Amino acid sequence: MSEDASTSADSIETAFEDAFKNKSLSGPLQTANKPTQSGLPGLPGKKFVFKYRKLNQRAIEIISKRQLHFSNPSSLNDPFDCDLESIVEGPVEQLESLWEACFNEVIRVRQKERLMYTRYRDGFSDPKDERDDHNFWRSRLDDHHGRDVLLQFIEEYDSLLNGETAGNDPHHRRLLLKEFYASLIRLGKEKFGICSMGGDPTSILMWSHYADNHTGFALAFDASHRIIERQTGISHRPVDYSQDRKVNVAKEGWPNSFIKLYTRKAKEWRYEGESRYVSHNGPGPKKYKRYTLKGIIIGCRFSENLNNDASRELVNQLVALLEKENQERLSGSKIQIYLAHKKEGVFALDLKRLHDVAALKKYFSRYAPK
Repeated sequence: MSEDASTSADSIETAFEDAFKNKSLSGPLQTANKPTQSGLPGLPGKKFVFKYRKLNQRAIEIISKRQLHFSNPSSLNDPFDCDLESIVEGPVEQLESLWEACFNEVIRVRQKERLMYTRYRDGFSDPKDERDDHNFWRSRLDDHHGRDVLLQFIEEYDSLLNGETAGNDPHHRRLLLKEFYASLIRLGKEKFGICSMGGDPTSILMWSHYADNHTGFALAFDASHRIIERQTGISHRPVDYSQDRKVNVAKEGWPNSFIKLYTRKAKEWRYEGESRYVSHNGPGPKKYKRYTLKGIIIGCRFSENLNNDASRELVNQLVALLEKENQERLSGSKIQIYLAHKKEGVFALDLKRLHDVAALKKYFSRYAPK
């Protein structure tokens, strides 16, 4: 392992990506914990995830700038989120086996990155993406901030395996492994970003909690395709709901233990049917692919925004943006427009599909001040 000990620890982050994507390694999720990725009227055979938003400038910019915001785990509204109790216990042989799996994955990903970079360097990149490629690879190859501690552990443990460290004893190896995994978990909390999506567009609670008491809107993204541009470093996983907050890193193995750190929440949150896009390249705004945005759902109390000048201006911006966007799209790819409304006689929401933006304007005109 000595030859690869200098492997950049940024490859650990990319190894996370492959681990999240490899569903066969994660084991089956309970059916009750899977998000309800619902279809929409007029768009049969597709599954969607939904971004609920209050009507404000930042929400409108999701459409105008075509970007979704990824939050740092420490800023999420649940203090238990991404804060499982990680246990690194077990026989030394089990710990070493986990280390080997993690280390080998880092090496494999690093080799893959080197091949991709060589192709970029030798001119195989698409010219229109040249600037993005340059910035991407520069950050991948040069940004080692916060990762030196992992490199130190890799080198120290490599020396230990090769008998170069005095006192090559099980106790030393166990302490080193615990320290390594603690640092790996800490790195994830500092460097990862999370974009949460809902699974049911008719959830009364989701509209109440995340769309300003039903006065906002929800954006529907096609979950059957990759949503984020330049997908490297982005994983999409359903949230697993459980009351068990502990994860034994050694027992769970690679990558299950690390997946659970970012996708397990308390059972009280099950109503959200959440799935997550996890960025291993940090929080912040990230571009999504234009045509994965398939629809917008207007909340059942959205018309209240027409009661004052400031919010009415935001409504006009949203309508103008939808009109412009659909004028530029072909007929089969236009953003579909829906109204959420109360069902008669039951505590439930239903969705009504509007023909076009003109129909939305006509609907709003009923509530405009005289």
